[in-house]
Amino acid sequence: MKLLTFLSDFGTADWYVAAVKGVILARSECTIVDISHEIEPGNVKKATFFLQALYSLYPPNTIHLAIVDPGVGTDRRIIVTEYDGYLFIAPDNGLLTPFVSKGKVFAVDKEDIFLDLGSNTFHGRDRFAPVAAYLLNGNDYRKLGYPIDNPKLLPQPILEYKGNQVIGEVVHIDRFGNVVTNIPGSLVQRGGYFEIKNRVIKKIVDNYQQIDKGELAVVIGSLGTAEISMNLDSAASIMDVQSGDKVIFRGG
Repeated sequence: MKLLTFLSDFGTADWYVAAVKGVILARSECTIVDISHEIEPGNVKKATFFLQALYSLYPPNTIHLAIVDPGVGTDRRIIVTEYDGYLFIAPDNGLLTPFVSKGKVFAVDKEDIFLDLGSNTFHGRDRFAPVAAYLLNGNDYRKLGYPIDNPKLLPQPILEYKGNQVIGEVVHIDRFGNVVTNIPGSLVQRGGYFEIKNRVIKKIVDNYQQIDKGELAVVIGSLGTAEISMNLDSAASIMDVQSGDKVIFRGG
């Protein structure tokens, strides 16, 4: 049975997620795995981060459906792309920036598979879901539309190397308040220190239990990058940081 993951900013208080799943399941036989539906509304950058963090943990040929779509109802395109043995479906708003490969990005124009329910505000149900079902049924993604060479791309996160320092940025803040950076853990050495928002953080630890109460420290997180954390408290709240803030690591 085919496997589909589903990522959105729909939340779970309304019926939107169930509606999308209903259309997909009515048109195909598959297993649907929810990645998250709690992306902040319209936060394309965070959706990209989530998808990039976990897409490869799934079996090859998994289809990843991501709908975070500030441009719903406009002429923005729906795109499908193949990358590393996986298929991805998303709006053409930069969400698939890490996955677009030359010659393998197609804009969907096969309108005969869409639902016509008289709405122009719920493309997730009326367009994306039928596209997902079409692919789950084994159809070639290249038959959905036409190839494009100009998909919209997000700016890449800062990552610069200057002498003994690495300049990166905050790429995510998780629900525990851990401040996830894009500075590779392989570059973090004892004796060095981090700078962020006029704070200097010198303590580098292996796990959260090594952090004293009320103390900020750096751990290497599950993505292999440096995270600024506290033990049972929110580092992000204490430092008042957000995604995109600059972080500097200076080697010892």
